[in-house]
Amino acid sequence: KGNFMKKLLLSIIAISATACSQVNNGEVGVQTDWGRAQTPALSPGLYFYMPFRSSIHKLNTKVQTVEQDSQAASNDLQNVQTQLTLNYHLGTQDPVSHYIRLGDNQEQIEASIVKPAMSEAFKAVVAQYTAEQLITKRGVVSTMIESTLATRLKQYDLYVDSVSITNFKFSEAYSNAVEAKQVAEQNAGKAKNDLATATINAQQKVVEAKANADAMQLQKQVVTPELIALKQLEIQSKAVDKWNGQFPTTYMSTTPPMTMLNLSAPK
Repeated sequence: KGNFMKKLLLSIIAISATACSQVNNGEVGVQTDWGRAQTPALSPGLYFYMPFRSSIHKLNTKVQTVEQDSQAASNDLQNVQTQLTLNYHLGTQDPVSHYIRLGDNQEQIEASIVKPAMSEAFKAVVAQYTAEQLITKRGVVSTMIESTLATRLKQYDLYVDSVSITNFKFSEAYSNAVEAKQVAEQNAGKAKNDLATATINAQQKVVEAKANADAMQLQKQVVTPELIALKQLEIQSKAVDKWNGQFPTTYMSTTPPMTMLNLSAPK
């Protein structure tokens, strides 16, 4: 019984003297001995360490997503609001230095570094554009925000994958003014189109009238006595073609007193 207790005690001591930790894919590990970070960093795998003396800290290297409601003033002093969505990841070239500087608390890193950098980048870029330009040049603005944010985060070994922005929101007064302007532009465009259509129609009528006048003038120029005589012969020829070979049965005198003669043969 005494030997059993000794073996049990030794087993407990051995178990408490060593422990293990697994670093998974998408993670990098940093081991600390008495609180001091050790090199090199630990790649995915199973690692044993001595509790109370050593610890293994895991840093997430997968793409992280952060959403941030941001507000800024445009170049023409309009209040602008939007929601930024950032995708970023931790660099893996020197995770030990990253751990020494920032630790392994992801939420704290985002709260103290990532989100403030998102707000600062948004304000810096928005201040360069008017409210109208923010709408018409949204793609350019988004690219500039991404570039500015990438520069700010790179110094912390954090790398931007993408930045997206929702629709910009302005004050109610400005939104109403923009809507009124759009309506006015639409009405002006419609009036311009109507005027263009009316002008084209009028021009077509002028062209048609001129063509008709030219045709009539041409007809007057080609009517000659010979053409008139030829037309009369044509009419007479058609009359002969239609004659059935019989003379009129009655004849009316054209001199007074007017009498009607029956020219038909007596029965």
